[in-house]
Amino acid sequence: MTSLTELPALEIVPGYEGFAAIHPHGGAIGLLILSEMFGVTPAMRDAARDFARVGISTLVPNIFWRSPDPGVLRYEGQDRERAQNRADNLDSQTVCGDIELAIDAFMARVPTLRCIAALGHCIGGGFAVTALGRTRLAAAISYYGFGISKLGKALTQLEKPAQLPRSAARRPWRLCDQRRGACLYAQPLAGRTGHPGAGRGG
Repeated sequence: MTSLTELPALEIVPGYEGFAAIHPHGGAIGLLILSEMFGVTPAMRDAARDFARVGISTLVPNIFWRSPDPGVLRYEGQDRERAQNRADNLDSQTVCGDIELAIDAFMARVPTLRCIAALGHCIGGGFAVTALGRTRLAAAISYYGFGISKLGKALTQLEKPAQLPRSAARRPWRLCDQRRGACLYAQPLAGRTGHPGAGRGG
């Protein structure tokens, strides 16, 4: 099994951290996983490890770090309401700025990286696509795409590769690190993809 470097609290800027899983060789392609409204959950961390094992070093930044309620929340009960409340209060311009900070920090930590893509779940999916035109992200994958319909005309003006959900899907694309044999690729989604316990929501 590939021996990864795991950084449970990689500092992006003071107070802003993320979970990082780094391939031993670093790789040329990096990935930001933008979480759903529950934060940097075990499922998000496991996904980061899975990508890193196949050569794509991955960072899961805590996009809720500015919130009064910034921690990991459970999928059910009162935590779900808390998660929805903090998601409703996120500002896309601020989140895009924080994504740029995460790109800076991760490329400094993994100097082999030449480009970084984003994979977003639910509300993170909307932010991944929004940030594609506002940051140095090289590509974006949106699962569920919470809030993505609000982007309107901007969806037709994307100049970088994007995988969008359902009817907004674009053509397949691929980013490859030929030296390491690692590829990040996407194709249009036929429907929604879920994960255990998440139910519906951001």
